[in-house]
Amino acid sequence: MDVSMPGIGGIAAATEIKAFTPSTVVVLVSATHPDNLRHQTRGCPADEILWKRDLRPLLLEQIWSRHNVVSVA
Repeated sequence: MDVSMPGIGGIAAATEIKAFTPSTVVVLVSATHPDNLRHQTRGCPADEILWKRDLRPLLLEQIWSRHNVVSVA
């Protein structure tokens, strides 16, 4: 989900999701490079924070594998 999505926002949504279902893999994406979001995302429980420019199917598959999530390809 997007870090800056309207409404609750990705960081707050990630926090709520992880609080209720810690095993859910949460990936935040942003048009802003993650290095420039460190202050904003400090303490965020998201499993990954990605730059939208890097978002590719292979990268998502690698994330799922790292977190032992079974791919449904």
